[in-house]
Amino acid sequence: MTTYRQTGFLKRSPLTNKRPSRYKLFFLTWLAIYPLITVILHFFGKYLILLPLPLRTLILTGVLVYLMTYWVMPKLMKIFHNWLK
Repeated sequence: MTTYRQTGFLKRSPLTNKRPSRYKLFFLTWLAIYPLITVILHFFGKYLILLPLPLRTLILTGVLVYLMTYWVMPKLMKIFHNWLK
């Protein structure tokens, strides 16, 4: 199983040849996921509640993973790149 740190998404710093520490990645991921879930549920919760729980979870996690992978984390990595060193 490939871990988050092995994918190359979090490249080593050219100056120190180190990857960001786990607690920093934890904080950055949490900083992104909490508002995303809150916004998704605020705007689409009344529609999602009508669906069975497995389908609701499938849709919510699919949207969340897509946004995290392609939009939110790359932007947060650029914003916090100095802190992540």
